Amino acid sequence: MTVDGPSHPTDYLASSFLSRGRPNHPDAFVGRACRGCLVGLIVTYMPFAKCRAALQETLRLVSDLSFSVRLNLYTFFVLLLFLSTKAPAQESPFIFPEKAKADCTDAAASIEVAPAPSPGNHEKHPRLFWIIPTYSISNGKLPSLLSPHDKFRLFVKNATDPYTLGYTALMAGVAQASGDPPGYGQGAAGYGKRLGAGLADDASAGFFTTFLFPSLLHQDPRYFRQASGPFKNRLAHALIRPVVTRKDSGGHAFNWSGLLGSVAASSLSNAYYPAEDRGAGPTFTRVAWGVPFGALDHVIDEFGPDLERLFLRKK
Repeated sequence: MTVDGPSHPTDYLASSFLSRGRPNHPDAFVGRACRGCLVGLIVTYMPFAKCRAALQETLRLVSDLSFSVRLNLYTFFVLLLFLSTKAPAQESPFIFPEKAKADCTDAAASIEVAPAPSPGNHEKHPRLFWIIPTYSISNGKLPSLLSPHDKFRLFVKNATDPYTLGYTALMAGVAQASGDPPGYGQGAAGYGKRLGAGLADDASAGFFTTFLFPSLLHQDPRYFRQASGPFKNRLAHALIRPVVTRKDSGGHAFNWSGLLGSVAASSLSNAYYPAEDRGAGPTFTRVAWGVPFGALDHVIDEFGPDLERLFLRKK
């Protein structure tokens, strides 16, 4: 489960993060592809003298991951490598000092006459690739403020969206096929337990990180997309989001609502997880894993529309 609000329901199999994939399982292909991406990144960006030791350690860690985690990592690295090839095209061209000064003057004038955001000025949230909901993503330069009622509505929309329900059912089937976690068993009863746990994970994470703690701490649970600018700046903006969030009053603060919400949801899961996945150790392990997977979700939030325009040839 992510440290911040579940803008993508990729958090269900939290209890399986430390389970080892079986050598003969169909996820072997994903594991090899993920290793290939990691090897390419390490060889390209690290000094050769340090490459061998880092590579051995990375491959050891990847081999310990289960199918769902390998799949998410594979998606992340493919997205990162693909978008990095587009980075030079996003760099700003050289601007002469006179033109820059004039642009700054125009920008200042536009800011002075810009209307203040109001709670009733709600954004539209088109689905990514017509499927993935984007309720928790803001593209506006002057986003509307969210009242506690708005945050509760956001939680309900995320939790009841057909994509969320379908994705949770699909991942329950993946976990059923891999026998993860083994404490749930097999058959219809085992699938029902996995599906129920997934739905409970999504609902509790959304309730605590989208509604309850953001309302109490006056923090905004949405992701504010930059949408333009240098690739490295946008990537850094997405990666830092799990630990830095926006306040209702403007400005930024440590993401206490996401952290406390993740701890609360992970603690609640001890009521229905198998015995081997309960306790303080597994609880805080799930919270810790939520940080990098929350960052992965926000990379998709930031660059997903760019990929959609590329593949669908939108202008």
